[in-house]
Amino acid sequence: PEEQEELLQLFRNAPGDFKNLILGHYGRLPVGWPDEWVYKSTFGDEWQEKIKERKETSPLEAIPDENLDILRKQLETELGRPATEEEFILYLMHPKDAIDFIKFREKYGDAPLVLPTKVWREGLKKPGDKVEFEYEGKPYCIELVSIGAESDGVIHVVLKVNNKTRVFEVRTPKAKKEEIRKAVRPNEIGAPISGTVWRIGNPKRGALNPGDIVHKGEEIANLESMKMENPIIAPFDAQIVEICVKLNQRVEEGQLLFVLQPIETTKIEEPEVKIENLPH
Repeated sequence: PEEQEELLQLFRNAPGDFKNLILGHYGRLPVGWPDEWVYKSTFGDEWQEKIKERKETSPLEAIPDENLDILRKQLETELGRPATEEEFILYLMHPKDAIDFIKFREKYGDAPLVLPTKVWREGLKKPGDKVEFEYEGKPYCIELVSIGAESDGVIHVVLKVNNKTRVFEVRTPKAKKEEIRKAVRPNEIGAPISGTVWRIGNPKRGALNPGDIVHKGEEIANLESMKMENPIIAPFDAQIVEICVKLNQRVEEGQLLFVLQPIETTKIEEPEVKIENLPH
């Protein structure tokens, strides 16, 4: 009797999740239902009534099937671009958190993962401060050279990245919002997705400049988005009239990248030679 009484006290203060578990609210237990004394311990005098409430079917059977095409479209509308399989699976499990996470990753990339927490949170504060880290198997060193004064809401920051000096433009809330030009005409090339311009030109020719001639099918730029390369291809033979973006610039889908002038190809006709005009 003492042992029995001790067992009956075992689950007297069991949490709600445990009660839901043995009542089948999360589905039937793989090894079957527990012995009656577990219900007596958990629910006291009401244990028999509670057993009657026990569900034999899985709650998953009552959930209607989702239309995955509609859900994918919802995600891509939210992101403003096609979603990867990884992003879509994450969205199916945690819809709101997934969107926040993806947008955070688009904005900051892998910086929170590779930078020391102190540098990520506080940055490099004074000239000479530096941080060293490894990214995709390659070592990097970033050193702060100078921070310029604010002018019209823009601050120029000079950094040394692996001993190469680079200037970055930082726009504060006071900066005037620049109007984003969109590609609307047939001779205007727009960004197919949102991303970062990491190359203007191609490995074979190098950098391209206004006035250069490009040929149909030739890569004229490359956008990086979610660690994937997205080449921009010339749709026809043309001369570059204007390059509307800079290296490392963040662009959005549809933003104007190039203005091209199609090259007219005219067929040169051979002069017709008549037999009667030939000398005898």
